[in-house]
Amino acid sequence: MKKNILIGLMLLSGVVAVAQSNYKEGYVITLQGDTLWGWADYRTDKMNAKICNFKKSETDKEPTSYEPGQIAGYRFSKEGKYYITRNIEINNVQQTVFVEFLVQGLLNLYYYTDELNYYIFEDRETGKMTYTTQKPDEIIYKEGTAYNQKDVRYRNILTYTFKNYEPIKKEVQKLDFTYQSMVNLAKNYHNLVCTTGEKCIEFEGKEDKHYVNFDFFASAGLEYQLFVVEESFILESRPAYRTLTIKEKPQHFEPLIRVGVAFSIPRKMKSMSAQLSLYATKIEHSFQKDNLDHTISTVDNMGVITRTYLNDWDYNYQAYKVGNNLSIKYTYHKGWIRPSLEVGTDLVSFVFNEECFSNKKYVNTDTGNSYYRQPNNKITTYEGVFEYFNFGLGLNFPIVKDHLLFLNANYKKGRHNWSNVFQVELGYKF
Repeated sequence: MKKNILIGLMLLSGVVAVAQSNYKEGYVITLQGDTLWGWADYRTDKMNAKICNFKKSETDKEPTSYEPGQIAGYRFSKEGKYYITRNIEINNVQQTVFVEFLVQGLLNLYYYTDELNYYIFEDRETGKMTYTTQKPDEIIYKEGTAYNQKDVRYRNILTYTFKNYEPIKKEVQKLDFTYQSMVNLAKNYHNLVCTTGEKCIEFEGKEDKHYVNFDFFASAGLEYQLFVVEESFILESRPAYRTLTIKEKPQHFEPLIRVGVAFSIPRKMKSMSAQLSLYATKIEHSFQKDNLDHTISTVDNMGVITRTYLNDWDYNYQAYKVGNNLSIKYTYHKGWIRPSLEVGTDLVSFVFNEECFSNKKYVNTDTGNSYYRQPNNKITTYEGVFEYFNFGLGLNFPIVKDHLLFLNANYKKGRHNWSNVFQVELGYKF
């Protein structure tokens, strides 16, 4: 079992190694000031600061990669993200990067992220840059009590920067280290200083509010259940006894329904998602065997050997099952037919309204005596944790934006090696 899981994870990790992309409509600005329209790869802020992968058409196989300094900047049309080339100095290291352009005015405002987040103010006349950042909170101890100390040194830096503008200084002393606070500061400074009456705020970036995508899905299908049933009984006689074990493999198709939600971060890995689902199905297996002709030898106190045969065995079992499943899924995100690969596990499952009926007849051929094991009915509730590990393949068919039909085939392996399940599902994701 562990070997199968390891193989599945290795295959999935190999798929993940394939380069991810998330192309959005946009344009690049050349060093000569020309605008080239097309599609730019919309990734994380950290990745966007280092490279711009650009295609003139979304169907182009290979993009053109622009590093900072090779173009003046690039922008995503609908998302509002705008990056320009700038030379910056952080920790005494000079580097050329793409910074996100937030506000353009008498005091330009940029955003850059590496190990820390930076808001950079640039004086449009002098070109002087003021860097602000915030380090993680620190735990300090005073008189044996622990306190959480927030880094607010950026306020001191900005207070010095705006020392000649009293209204701005007061604002800075209460300033939070957030996107909106920094944008408002740059705007307020511009409105205070600009005396020409013209609209000096020419550009304002947009905060990314859709970093994580949530997609919902529902499906229905059939579940093929393959069980290995073990039944043991003991016939005792002094001074010896033996045990007989019978194995059968009843097979059934049962209905399956599922609903769930998929979480993805397109700007990191567009093709990867985590899926959490709730499913319901029915469990049923039954069989009847006649004249199994199994022999059990017993020895009584007098040393007499008798032979007993199990002639008939009827067994019926049914129950309803609900559970939830967590999986990691890779979906190729191009074309009209998009294959997918999935690996996951059942977190918790419940079996309820369990009914079991068995009827067994034993016949002693030497004496002619026979007896029956009485029928047994019961209703129980059972909880299993990590009962199954699943591996799945699928085909996805896009309909409209962010909506698709999918066809999945899954194999589920029972943790206790007594059950195997094969599933086929048709579903809709939206």
